[in-house]
Amino acid sequence: MKNSRTQMVLTAALGAIIGVLSSLFMLTFSDLPQVEQLQNYEPQGITQLNDKDGKLVYEFYREKRVAIKFEEIPNITKKAFLSAEDWSFYKHVGVDIPGILRAIIKNAFRGRFAQGASTITQQLSRVLFLTPDKTIARKLKEILLTFRIENRFTKDEILALYLNQIYLGEGTYGIEAAAQKYFGKSVARLSVAENAMLASLPKAPTIYSPFKYPKKALDRRNANLTLMFERDVISEKQFREAMKEPS
Repeated sequence: MKNSRTQMVLTAALGAIIGVLSSLFMLTFSDLPQVEQLQNYEPQGITQLNDKDGKLVYEFYREKRVAIKFEEIPNITKKAFLSAEDWSFYKHVGVDIPGILRAIIKNAFRGRFAQGASTITQQLSRVLFLTPDKTIARKLKEILLTFRIENRFTKDEILALYLNQIYLGEGTYGIEAAAQKYFGKSVARLSVAENAMLASLPKAPTIYSPFKYPKKALDRRNANLTLMFERDVISEKQFREAMKEPS
């Protein structure tokens, strides 16, 4: 009889805990956006004002971005960003599980995610749908959105969205606008070194800006060139020539 009562109390307590957790889950994730809207996503572009001779007079934009199609992005550009940001992109399910576990252990007593590995899909989830707040709730939302995006879109589609959306400093969003801003030419014409430079910017566009901190930018670019060489993205000849190129 006593065991029966204890079992009833434990069952009731477990039911209450599950109910509370379910309510917290619903409250936390009830406002998640629908990732299907990305299917028809069109980034805000630039409106240009020209004079009667066709000369550019002024540009109007909220975010300076020039969207390009996946097939228009050079392979070396894609691999430069994958090397710098998420080399396992085409192999994982959207989340770096070992990295998340390390982050959970390291930040368990801080009440927030001070650090942790973010894949390209996680970064896309964050910049498109979420705030940059480093809280556990926001991180959980990011992970759930990441799984939804990975389930809905192909890897190529996700990478194209990322490369057109990511902030790369100096008011530029996406690789085409950034290539024009930093190097005065289209991304299709960038050198190996210039691609490595662009790919080194997402984590800290201001700190690694070649305009503001050329030494830091050069060191960061060279570190990415080294990764690209070690991963057989570029040949030894390309690596040596790129390392000699000024920032």
